[in-house]
Amino acid sequence: MFTGLRTRVLADQTLWSLGLIAALVLAYVGWATRRAAVAVPVAAALALTAVGTAGLRSSHGQAAAPAPVALACREWPLTVCVHPALRDALPALSNAATPLAARLAGTPSAFNRVEQRPEREPARVAGGVAVVHLRDLSPGFEARAVRQIQDALVDGRACAASLDPAAAEYRALVDAWLLGREAPAISDRAAARRFRAWREETRRAWLRRHYTDYRHCALGPGHFRPSSARPGLTRRGLTRRGLTRRDFARPYQTRPSRRAVVHPTRTMARPGVAPRTYGGTR
Repeated sequence: MFTGLRTRVLADQTLWSLGLIAALVLAYVGWATRRAAVAVPVAAALALTAVGTAGLRSSHGQAAAPAPVALACREWPLTVCVHPALRDALPALSNAATPLAARLAGTPSAFNRVEQRPEREPARVAGGVAVVHLRDLSPGFEARAVRQIQDALVDGRACAASLDPAAAEYRALVDAWLLGREAPAISDRAAARRFRAWREETRRAWLRRHYTDYRHCALGPGHFRPSSARPGLTRRGLTRRGLTRRDFARPYQTRPSRRAVVHPTRTMARPGVAPRTYGGTR
């Protein structure tokens, strides 16, 4: 879809074919008639064949070349741009990519634009733009495009060199959340249970803090502890609030004060004593 036919290549092929045919025919005529005058047109035909051959060699055997294409775009809630022939993919692709973009907000891979590019360009997320490939609109095309974005988030070399087998499980746990899928069963059930119990806002804050480790497949059990989700809440701070570490995944609720509320301009009256006032007369 992003290429066009190179007309010069077609012209060189035609010139090469005609020159070779003319040279063969004239050479046969000259051999049959034994006339030297035929040598001149034979030489001209061979010259045309040589010109066509040089043109074909300069094209490196490629009859198609990249062609500029004006993409069709949808501006809200994300800017999503695809080839005009795949304009019908805009609503579904926008709906599928918006949750992932929201969860990556604030990370180095945050994006607000999705573009379909030729397959010679790798899928990537850089500069706020997520590059995807779409061959057709077969069922599940939007899920495949979002998966390309998610795969581009991690460092393939670092993940391949990781020696911790559990790192892949922790990454799969986070990947399922990013893609809006059901969390897989992993060996560390406690970490999976904590991660599922966190609120959406807590998970996003957690990803912003540990994105580098996620990208390099370096997640471990320590990344899923309560202190990792809310590092500002120590045991002493939780005790002062009347909470425990088990409450870190739930919205905080303010408890009513047990102290009596006294009006700032009045005091408790005692028998036989007029109440005192401040700032004015009673």
